[in-house]
Amino acid sequence: MRKTLLVFDAVEFIYCACGCGKTRQKYDKLGIERKFVNGHSSSKGRKFKDGDGYIVLNINGKKFKEHRYIYEQHHKVCLLKWTDVHHINGIRDDNRIENLEALIKNEHSRITFTKDKSNRICDICTSQYTKYWFSSPLGNYLCRNCYLLINKRILLKSL
Repeated sequence: MRKTLLVFDAVEFIYCACGCGKTRQKYDKLGIERKFVNGHSSSKGRKFKDGDGYIVLNINGKKFKEHRYIYEQHHKVCLLKWTDVHHINGIRDDNRIENLEALIKNEHSRITFTKDKSNRICDICTSQYTKYWFSSPLGNYLCRNCYLLINKRILLKSL
């Protein structure tokens, strides 16, 4: 329950809803009722899910990703900025300690973003053995050589 603090010339002031004790105008310039002082939110002292699916903790006004916090507390370490905490099963809000492992950023990227390319076949030459793959207009894949040939023909036709 919020209380109105003061009223000056029909401008109401209220306490911030986060509980910090600061005051603000009840309505902004557009006439929209505001509950928090700028920069404050309802997540103070709580945890919430961010846009990427990770759980974020708000401890003493500082935000921490829960999986990093749990890993640091359990292993009694301080993770450096080039270290990521990997969710082994891929579920970003499953922060059980047995599902977390610390990796260097480039190793974590290699594990997380590597796609299985073993079943790819070129639409034109039916080759399977190439390092670089490109999307085909048919929705499948083209090897590098076929992709370059097609683009060279398109370029020559346009001249």
